Amino acid sequence: LTGSEWKKPGELSGGMRQRLALARTLSMRPEVLLLDEPLSALDALTRANLQDEIIRIWEEDRRTVVMITNDVDEAVLMADRIVALTPGPQATLGQSFPVTLDRPRDRTTLNFNPEFRTLRNEVTHYMTSINREARQLGQVREVRLPDISPYDFTLV
Repeated sequence: LTGSEWKKPGELSGGMRQRLALARTLSMRPEVLLLDEPLSALDALTRANLQDEIIRIWEEDRRTVVMITNDVDEAVLMADRIVALTPGPQATLGQSFPVTLDRPRDRTTLNFNPEFRTLRNEVTHYMTSINREARQLGQVREVRLPDISPYDFTLV
């Protein structure tokens, strides 16, 4: 954030705002850090940089971090344990998956690690199956895309 000390919040990029929010939270020295999809709205490069920053902070302080994400790869890269949430308004804790991959984890080689691929497949399969079950039981609204094509629009 160096060089941006006098900027207004609206003048900061999304990544800078996320870093600032994380810094504000860390300044209070909480015992548990709850991050609710902190990286979901960021471009891939900024997201990777902030993932590394969060991991670095965790390695220094070893405080408990609970991070909510919809990205299975991100969860496997960053977590020691993945706990899936069941879908729907009455979401509960679902299956827990221990992440036993050695640290530090290198995102460029992780895809070639058979343990990573196995865990990723297990988590993805579980998430897919509980979502399918919830839809069949009517617990989750089905998303239907509108039946339109580019030809349905007129440029004005």
